[in-house]
Amino acid sequence: EIGGRDDIAALTSAMRCGCVLLATIHGSAMEELYQKPELEEMMEQKMFRRFVLLEQGRKPGRIGKILDEEGCEVRVI
Repeated sequence: EIGGRDDIAALTSAMRCGCVLLATIHGSAMEELYQKPELEEMMEQKMFRRFVLLEQGRKPGRIGKILDEEGCEVRVI
């Protein structure tokens, strides 16, 4: 769970060393993530390769969409 600047510093350091990571962050939409100042640099540098957006409402927790680093939907076969 990415909770603040210390978490982001640790993630950034690990990613620059070649580690592949799985992280979570709360947000109601991709736009909200882009507006979080602590994530700005990571989002601009496209440090995340995939975003898994979970359903809300009637089916919470189910995968709604998978997006690539450009924000384009990835088809799962």
